[in-house]
Amino acid sequence: VVAIEFATGEMLIYKPKDLALEAAYFRFTTWLNTLGADPAFPVLKMLERDGYGWVEFIDNRACECDDQVRRFYRRSGALLCLLY
Repeated sequence: VVAIEFATGEMLIYKPKDLALEAAYFRFTTWLNTLGADPAFPVLKMLERDGYGWVEFIDNRACECDDQVRRFYRRSGALLCLLY
């Protein structure tokens, strides 16, 4: 895996593996978002190629207020439900 940062500050992640599973997950969460998932699932931009691909970089940050903590745990519960 390689992270590339452009002069604009935008970053991409190169993944030297098949991204079909990730692409399917993002299609599924996009569909859930169209049905009104609250909070909406993040959907990363990706460029899928044969055996490798590029994915948008998302930086993690600490929660800064109680609303963000509540949203984090609601989304965690939703992701746990998807995994189940």
